[in-house]
Amino acid sequence: MLRRPATTLSITAEDVAAYEDRRAREAAAVLETVSNVTSGDMAEDDWSGAASGGPDKGVMSTAWKEGT
Repeated sequence: MLRRPATTLSITAEDVAAYEDRRAREAAAVLETVSNVTSGDMAEDDWSGAASGGPDKGVMSTAWKEGT
């Protein structure tokens, strides 16, 4: 049986830099998305009124009324 030589992978400094840059961009995008969600119209406390039967707030309270 013939064996072929093992495959060798090498990573360069440019590969590492490109990977780190991509990860930093992705992390910044996630952070911006989270920031937009928590500071926008649909923040967490906007949902709590409908779920707890509290005062009417946001889209969920409208859906809650229509569903009953």
